[in-house]
Amino acid sequence: MKSRRFRQFSTLVALVVAATLIRAAEVDPSTALRDLRAERAERTKYVKGAPTPNYQGVDADIAAKATAALGAADPAKIELARARDWAGLFTLAEKHAAAREVLRRLLATPLADSARTPAEMEFMMTCVKLNDGAPIYQTLQAMKVTPDHAVNLGSYFGGTYHHYVFNARGAKACLEIIDKIESVIPAGPFANDEVRKSNGWARRQLAAARAVYLSELGQNQQAIAVIDRALATLDDDVYRKKELGGDRQRYEVFDRPAPALAVERVHGKFTGLEAYRGKVLMVEFTAHWCHACHAALPALVQLYAELQRKGFEIVSVTRFYGHFGPEGLPGKKMPADVEFARMPAMLEKQQVTWPMVYTDARTFSAYGVTGIPQLTLVDKQGKIRRIDLGFSVEKMDRMRETIVSLLAE
Repeated sequence: MKSRRFRQFSTLVALVVAATLIRAAEVDPSTALRDLRAERAERTKYVKGAPTPNYQGVDADIAAKATAALGAADPAKIELARARDWAGLFTLAEKHAAAREVLRRLLATPLADSARTPAEMEFMMTCVKLNDGAPIYQTLQAMKVTPDHAVNLGSYFGGTYHHYVFNARGAKACLEIIDKIESVIPAGPFANDEVRKSNGWARRQLAAARAVYLSELGQNQQAIAVIDRALATLDDDVYRKKELGGDRQRYEVFDRPAPALAVERVHGKFTGLEAYRGKVLMVEFTAHWCHACHAALPALVQLYAELQRKGFEIVSVTRFYGHFGPEGLPGKKMPADVEFARMPAMLEKQQVTWPMVYTDARTFSAYGVTGIPQLTLVDKQGKIRRIDLGFSVEKMDRMRETIVSLLAE
């Protein structure tokens, strides 16, 4: 009896597996990808207006549907004729290693430039998802950069890829790729304003990245010169051109006394930067609504616990934004007293035990803050010795090395 039931169960399992394989073989990746992208776009637009937008919920639901559509599809065996569609489905399913394998197989075949370039771009984005900069650098080194796609590539490299190339190969490798792309970007004239603005945006992004890595190599004056040249040559309507002035200010204040913080209110005890002389101080510019700031906090809490007794301190700096998380109706500004009163519960939850200073726009400008979190390291003599924007594990590792070095001075 048991043997017969086992055979019946085995047959049922085999039929289910066979049906799954048939569905995987029959799925049209182009149609599935198009429909899921359209659904995600529509649902993202809908949740954007919600009091507490649940983007993660939308992504998780789309990932589940993409996984179901993929069935038992094997990235090592699926047809390459529609490889980019399959890779797109794997990406929506958050199976980034599988997407990269599909694109790797495609790029190993002879392709026309018009097909190879978009596949290379998508391959590099899978490497971003996998936090793997070495293949991005190798792809960029080998890539044939033409005027037709240099602007798009420049925008992506200056906005995203350079972080990963730096983590894998360092500042000189980033400058090498910037040189390669910039030498091919068209100088004009342009077909229309949209093309002109896109060209300017790419140049703006590459200038900002070049300045970062010149500064990383200790060439701050050269970094300032790059920013000055971009400010002088880019059209005024190029997106975020003015923020290059903030970038310039960060290089200007490097190795100079940290500007004073204009204090409006404080959680905790703060009497001024002079009180931290003889210690290594991190000035962390942050905001209650900033996801990257929240992501950085566990690493900062760990750094503080490890190094405070050796002379390391942190001061968080923020501003009043007229709302707090989902609280605060559009068009109705939350009173500063109310916003200020909401912060202690968040700080306690995040285990923040150092002071938080509320300041003004002038202080943000003095430190060249164009994005947050901005982590500014001040040495024992009160001089700025390192500034990092954004958060990544690699950045925090480098920050820790600098802190330890400054503590030893």
